[in-house]
Amino acid sequence: MADYISAREAVGRHGAAPVYVLFGTEPYLMKSFIAAVARQLGGDDSAAVDINHHSFEDEGCQPAVAGCQTVSLFASASVEVLDNCTALLSSTKAKQDKADTAVLEEYIVNPMPGHVLVVTAYGEKLDERKKLVKTVRGHATVVDCNTPNEAAAEKILKDLIAGRKISVSAGVLTDLYKRSGTLSMAVSDLEKVATYAGGRTVTMEDVAEVVTALPEDNIFAWIDLVLRGRADEAIGRLDDLLLAGNDIFAILALLARQWRLVARAKEGAAKREAQRDTAARLGVHPYALKVASEQGERLSLQVAEDMLLLVADAEWALKTGRREPRQTLEWLVLVFASVRGPGRRIHA
Repeated sequence: MADYISAREAVGRHGAAPVYVLFGTEPYLMKSFIAAVARQLGGDDSAAVDINHHSFEDEGCQPAVAGCQTVSLFASASVEVLDNCTALLSSTKAKQDKADTAVLEEYIVNPMPGHVLVVTAYGEKLDERKKLVKTVRGHATVVDCNTPNEAAAEKILKDLIAGRKISVSAGVLTDLYKRSGTLSMAVSDLEKVATYAGGRTVTMEDVAEVVTALPEDNIFAWIDLVLRGRADEAIGRLDDLLLAGNDIFAILALLARQWRLVARAKEGAAKREAQRDTAARLGVHPYALKVASEQGERLSLQVAEDMLLLVADAEWALKTGRREPRQTLEWLVLVFASVRGPGRRIHA
C-alpha cells in the first residue's frame, strides 16, 4: 500500500499501473490522482485520454470492466473509474452481488493493456476479511487517500498553488489546513481565499477573514497564548472558550499534555538530541515538538515540570469544589505568565 504522494510520484517516474484502488475520506486526493494518471497516459495530449466514470451502486462492476475490455475508436487509452465500490468496505450497505464482484476480481488478476482501471472506496479502511480485498492487495496498487498529516498536506497544497500560480505568504498554508480540517476542504477554501485576494499575495489576514477556524483550533490557539505567557489575550478569550461548550477538564488535560511535551523537548535538547529524533522517540509530529520547544524558550526543565504539577493541583481543586472553573483557568493563566524566566520555582 502506498500513500498518495509516493503513489503519484511513482506514476510520473514509472508510468501508470493497470489497476489502482483508492480508499479514504479525501475526494480531492482521488480526483487529483485520477487526473495525474490521465496526464501520464496522454503525454502532451491528455485530452486524448477518455476518463469514464461508473457508479458501483447504480451499475455494479460490469460496465467498468467492460470499458477496460473495449477498444476505443477515438482515444488511444482510457481510464475507467468504478466510483465508490462499497464491496471493499465493511459497510452494511455494500452491494452483495458475488457474481458481479467476481467479474471485477477476474479483471484485477488479468488486466488488459491500454486501459487503467481505478476503483475508489470512500471509507477510512478496507475490509481485510473480504476475498475481493485480498485480491486487490495481491494484484492492484492500493493508495491511501485519507486525510494526510500536516507536512504532507502542505506539500500537496504547495504543488497546487504552484500549478495555479497562486502566491501566498509564509504560514498561510499551515494555517489554512488547520482551519479547514481536511485537505479537500482546504483546497476549496484556498480557492475562496485566492478569489478574495484578487490576484495579490494571500496573507494570514485573508485566511482569518474568509475561513472560520474549527472549534478545536480555537482551543489550541488559546493554549498557545497561555504557554507563551500572553495573559491579557488568553483571559480576554476565556469567555468565548467556555461559552463554546469546551469541557474544563478537557482543557486542563490539553494544558498538561502541552507542558509535558515542553518538558520532553527540553530533555531532548539537553541531551543534544535532534528534534526529529526526539519527536520519533516520543511518537509525535516534528512540528508539534518544534512548537513545544518555542513555547518553552527561556524556561527551565524544572519550571515545566512544576507547571505540570500545578495543573494536577488545579484539577483536584475543581473536583473537590475548592475552585470554580473560570477562576481556576484565570489563576493558571496568571501563574504561567509569571514564570517566563529561567529557573523559577512555583509553590502552589
